[in-house]
Amino acid sequence: MIEIINQTSYDIPTLQIRQLFASLFDAFGIHSKINLEIIFQGKKQIQQLNRQYRQINEPTDVLSFPQTLPTDLTLDPKFLLGSIVICPDIVKVQEKKFCYQPYLIHGFLHLMGYDHSNSLQKKEWRALEKKIINLI
Repeated sequence: MIEIINQTSYDIPTLQIRQLFASLFDAFGIHSKINLEIIFQGKKQIQQLNRQYRQINEPTDVLSFPQTLPTDLTLDPKFLLGSIVICPDIVKVQEKKFCYQPYLIHGFLHLMGYDHSNSLQKKEWRALEKKIINLI
């Protein structure tokens, strides 16, 4: 189940988000009924999370909070994959329009255990993002 929590005044395209994650789950071979939270928050709230969890005292576009992945995602149908927090105010500034797909994909990759903290990982990350966008 995908739970979409909107704590902003923005209209959130929930149907498109659910369709995106159905495609992502399929692309990653996730066929169980895992749970995922997607939370849309304002600048102050995401800045507080960014400060608390990353020690960066500024708002950001997307944060991911993964749970520990089990070795077999089919074992626990109520497993919480994690949470993705997006700030529409920041996304709007960066994209000049509301295009959540790249941010949702970015957050999802973090939930799946991917990282981009060094140059080699960053190169692999960008290639994976392009591959996913072409698949969906």
